[in-house]
Amino acid sequence: EKFSKGVRKVTLDDKKPGVQVVSVDAMQAKHTCSVMDPSKDPGNEGGFLVQEALHDVGLLNWRPLWRPLGSLTVLFVCFLIRLQIHYIGNIALLMLLNRPIYEASGSWERWAIRYSPIANKTSVEVGMLCAGPAAAYLFWVLCAFSTWVVSTVFSVDPLVYTFIVLFGFVSSIDPLLVLLVDLLGGHVGSCLVSEFATINIIKDTANLCSVDSLRLWFHFKVHEGNGTTGLVMAVTMYLGMMGIFLVGLYTVVLNVHMKGRILDTFRRLTAREEALLCPLDAEVSLRDMKEILNASRRAHRQIVVTDLLVTYHGLDEKQVALADDDASQQQHFDDRITHIAAYTCPEPVAGSKELPSRFLYRHFLTLPDGAIVELLGEDASSAVSNKVLTSIRNIVQETIPPKFPEAAPKGG
Repeated sequence: EKFSKGVRKVTLDDKKPGVQVVSVDAMQAKHTCSVMDPSKDPGNEGGFLVQEALHDVGLLNWRPLWRPLGSLTVLFVCFLIRLQIHYIGNIALLMLLNRPIYEASGSWERWAIRYSPIANKTSVEVGMLCAGPAAAYLFWVLCAFSTWVVSTVFSVDPLVYTFIVLFGFVSSIDPLLVLLVDLLGGHVGSCLVSEFATINIIKDTANLCSVDSLRLWFHFKVHEGNGTTGLVMAVTMYLGMMGIFLVGLYTVVLNVHMKGRILDTFRRLTAREEALLCPLDAEVSLRDMKEILNASRRAHRQIVVTDLLVTYHGLDEKQVALADDDASQQQHFDDRITHIAAYTCPEPVAGSKELPSRFLYRHFLTLPDGAIVELLGEDASSAVSNKVLTSIRNIVQETIPPKFPEAAPKGG
């Protein structure tokens, strides 16, 4: 907001300043860019993320029907993979601690791992409570990291992102899924023994309780006669782990899923107009300009760089009529614009002492904000003022004849 009320005064090369009045629409200045219905609010970041994630995995729209059915199939596959990794993590911990395992039989919905809970310390039971969910979540972290690394080099299929999101969700709520399967399968009743005092044989205790969420309760019930402490510990650890897992899932889906598409979309929908980058019509990248100039050098064209110092004087609308020609009495600031031109230099005519005129090939402007614009014909007034364009034409025309000879090369 360098110009007061849309009035701009430009000075070039210490010449008499000219005043250019720019009309500004107040409603347009306060306009917020959006591609959504104005009556709809995208909501907070969390709700928008859940909605977009469900849309990406195909569970939000049921047309065409094959997409949600495919997503449900992927979800079921994720459930089976998570289950196997969960119980493999439990067995791995027991083997690492060199604890006796009496049975380890697996099926598609749960594993029956039988070991004696009364022969282990409390720390071992706590580890068994955390090993399964941690193993499943660690596997998901490795998959998400591998996907992110691959996406920086190659294009990743949307099905892979669907698997990452769905597997991350089921691994984050792994304790709840294990408990739900045990409840539906009727395995919880085997842990509810009426007479714990009669349990003396270690192997017998292994045949009683094989429910992960109740092993700690069973351990305290046998050793201390009251399993409330173990139940509170299990609930606290499960809630803590799921909270940490869901925060990690939220972070990955927000920043890594489809290269951060959800976060980028949310910012675009809620950003003010001035925060969005709108490239100019003839804007080019620095890389493209360098390639053009390097090709011109290889073709023995001449590169000329000219710096233009532009002085802007801010005026109020009431001051425009009273403004005098003394620009030094008004507030001003300077900007530097760089003009880069490539010229084709024809070979001198044999026997002539005069050097032939050079012809403009292509030319660019580097604006104060860093944007690079290629000057194409007369349509560049949207990037710079007419005063600046006049000075650029004078610079170019100093070395270019007003009309090209028919036989002159065009520098192609």
